[in-house]
Amino acid sequence: MDLIDRYLAAVRRQLPQEQQDDIVQELSDSLRSEAEEREAATGRPLDEDEQAAMLKKRGHPWLM
Repeated sequence: MDLIDRYLAAVRRQLPQEQQDDIVQELSDSLRSEAEEREAATGRPLDEDEQAAMLKKRGHPWLM
């Protein structure tokens, strides 16, 4: 499981059950799009530090 998956799982745990799927799907799409754009710009997959920096900009999962 990569950092994005772990971040999404942490966010999911903080949401009301009836909203979890929709919110996590939207957030997942957004995060993965951003990661793909960065990967396209660098020509390689993001490493763990780059993923962590990207997620830090989004804020702590409990605050999402």
